Amino acid sequence: MKRRGLGVPIVLFAFLCLRCDRGPVPDSPGEVPSRFTSLSAELTGTLDQFARLLDTLPARRTGVIFGGEVLPANSHRGEDLLTDGAYQGCLLYVDRLKALGVGGVTVAMDYPLLNADYPRSAEYWSFYRRLAGDIKARGLRLNVKVGPIFTDRNFSNVRVDYSNLTLDEYFRDRGRIAQRIALEIRPDYLSIGNEPSTEAEILHLEITPDRFVRYVNETLAGMNRSVTLVGAGAGTWDSTDYVERFARQTSLDYIDLHIYPLGSLGGDYLRRAAEMADIAAAGGKRVIIGEAWLYKAGRLELAIAPTAPVIFARDVYSFWAALDARFLQEIARLASLKRIEYVSPFWTKYLFAYLPFDDRTSAATAAQLFSMSDQEAVKQLTAGGYSVTGEAYRDVIGRYR
Repeated sequence: MKRRGLGVPIVLFAFLCLRCDRGPVPDSPGEVPSRFTSLSAELTGTLDQFARLLDTLPARRTGVIFGGEVLPANSHRGEDLLTDGAYQGCLLYVDRLKALGVGGVTVAMDYPLLNADYPRSAEYWSFYRRLAGDIKARGLRLNVKVGPIFTDRNFSNVRVDYSNLTLDEYFRDRGRIAQRIALEIRPDYLSIGNEPSTEAEILHLEITPDRFVRYVNETLAGMNRSVTLVGAGAGTWDSTDYVERFARQTSLDYIDLHIYPLGSLGGDYLRRAAEMADIAAAGGKRVIIGEAWLYKAGRLELAIAPTAPVIFARDVYSFWAALDARFLQEIARLASLKRIEYVSPFWTKYLFAYLPFDDRTSAATAAQLFSMSDQEAVKQLTAGGYSVTGEAYRDVIGRYR
């Protein structure tokens, strides 16, 4: 039985118009509503336990490069990317992240948009080459990741059909995309695979560690690595076998960890993140955290519906700001203590704005919440403001870089 993936899809980020008629809504965290007090207590307890674990680690400290996901450049936006307004929105987003102090940014360049035979593929390549050049011109490091477009219409503007796709065809095309990115985009980091359980869930194909390792080695064999560090990895909910195999059986430069749920009925995922970092180091690999955000689901929920839109929609509420900031603080501590060199939070729009929990938002659907949240983020972006979590991230960067 395939294990259901927990990877994070991208909600459509409508950066097509950068003007707003009214100013940003003040960020007001507020108290945790009664319907979420039990979940908040569970998440807080798990973070407390993780903090105690970090307290026991040797007191070595290394500098960390902090980054952030450029959400409006994500491939799940499809043809919406190919407009001047969208491109200017991406640059504004990069500039606002840089103003927080980040040293790099992360961009998802996904399959199948960049396949040579995909409609408008040449235009997508042109978009990403141009964006990469502007990112580098700003003195930022660039982390590029390659994965499959999600099929759920709640999470993607691109209509894809994998029903006739074989695993060999998929890995062949993914490898070619990665090789071309290394040649033409020349990022500082290039993650060519992650979250195998998520990929298996999306594609409805079985992906074993053996097959994933073979894909990695075949891709590396034909890749120009003169400038780019190349990595692959797993989500902390995945088997550590993937990390062990990548560390021992490939020439990858680094292992890429994704951190979302804090734990499930089957294990402590934060502790596993530390264990995966140790496995990578023992294999002589560098480590990055290519994606991370506090996933607002309890252990029982993860066993039932781990990727339901209603769970992702919880992120929008401002009462989570304190816990989001705490999560970023503990991930930064982990990175410093475990010599993890790059950390990139995923849901960076919440560094700019949240929504209040009130009569209107508490009754809204997930799709409505995503839309309202995007609108508030655009207002803050254009005004140059940040949320409580954004200011906390600024402090984290200053402390651990």
